[in-house]
Amino acid sequence: MHIRTRNKTIQVIRTTYDADSKKGKNEIVARMPAANPQINDAMIESLSSSELQEVEQWLEGRARLDSMQNELAAKTLSETINKATQWFAATSNKEEAQTVYAGINKALRGLKKAVAQAGSLEE
Repeated sequence: MHIRTRNKTIQVIRTTYDADSKKGKNEIVARMPAANPQINDAMIESLSSSELQEVEQWLEGRARLDSMQNELAAKTLSETINKATQWFAATSNKEEAQTVYAGINKALRGLKKAVAQAGSLEE
């Protein structure tokens, strides 16, 4: 069994041996939305207990990886902002700079809101 992400869906794939063709045959046995992957009733019915355990472990690993990526992004954000500052100072494409800045400004508003909600905002 293996798990892969395709577009916005996570697929759980079971491989079985086909004696006629003497090859493995892949079958998608479960799907989850990538945005909020959770084990659902259909998966419980279609997967064995060992397969369910494998999916649970994969989900836990994915959650740990997401958490580490978020921490890395937060801890390196000031460095990224400094690099962006250098790019803005060096760019001559004002139209592109305005577009990029609009996206950054929107993201910064979201960051400020999240930090304030967490109760750790100091200005």
